[in-house]
Amino acid sequence: MKIINNSIRLLLLLCFLSMGTESFGQKWMLTFSKGTGQGPQAYNWTAKGIDDASNTIKDRWDEGYDVVDLAFGSDTWLITFATQSGFTKQAYNWTQKGIERASDLLKDRWDNGYYVTDIAYGNGTWFLIFSKGTGFTNQAYNWTSKDVDDAAKKIKDRWDQGYDLTDLEYGDGYWFMIFSKGTGFTTQAYNWTQKGFDSAIDKVKDRWNDDYRITDMAYGDGTWFMIFSKGTGFFKQAYNWMQSRSDIGDAYKDRWDDDYKLTGAAFGY
Repeated sequence: MKIINNSIRLLLLLCFLSMGTESFGQKWMLTFSKGTGQGPQAYNWTAKGIDDASNTIKDRWDEGYDVVDLAFGSDTWLITFATQSGFTKQAYNWTQKGIERASDLLKDRWDNGYYVTDIAYGNGTWFLIFSKGTGFTNQAYNWTSKDVDDAAKKIKDRWDQGYDLTDLEYGDGYWFMIFSKGTGFTTQAYNWTQKGFDSAIDKVKDRWNDDYRITDMAYGDGTWFMIFSKGTGFFKQAYNWMQSRSDIGDAYKDRWDDDYKLTGAAFGY
């Protein structure tokens, strides 16, 4: 009997390992919108590390695409590209030397006329996408290693200064926030929940009923944090969630066939 029990335990362990890290409640959340003004989109994902992600971006640039979304989850960099994005030029930087180094890289790009259009964190790496032609007139940032309440307070302080929150990411114990002026948004709101994915979706539906649109979302420290805006130009939104990256391609295709464009991706519980 002991031999049988040990065999069963071994079988369960092998099943667990074969399922990988995409199981047990983890989900990709993809947001799609109509009214983006973008041309055709494309996407790539890679689990081969930051160098492969960087090379993928360069290859797509050569094909005339711009990066419009970057996300990390389950050891995977998910990158969405679009033509006719409105950007006139792009660049990127990544660092594995912490959030202070990421902040310095951000300032260097500002000095050269770029603005941050996306940030992501994964496997010890802060990855920042910069663009020209955004329409932004100024940017600022904040980061905090305190809890989500402190992040929310910093967002409100920046709103009082006339900024909109244009990107939010959690990594290495920090909430990293990018704020911009000249977004075209007329007002913003946020919701955060630590009650799981279903609770986050309920809050999205409530905001849609008030004519807000999702403009960013992030997961970290047990918290789904979503930013909503009015004045986006998006006249309709939809979402897909999936537990496996193998389903991502079908989600893109189905939404593209219905004239939606991806406008956000995040990974969490």
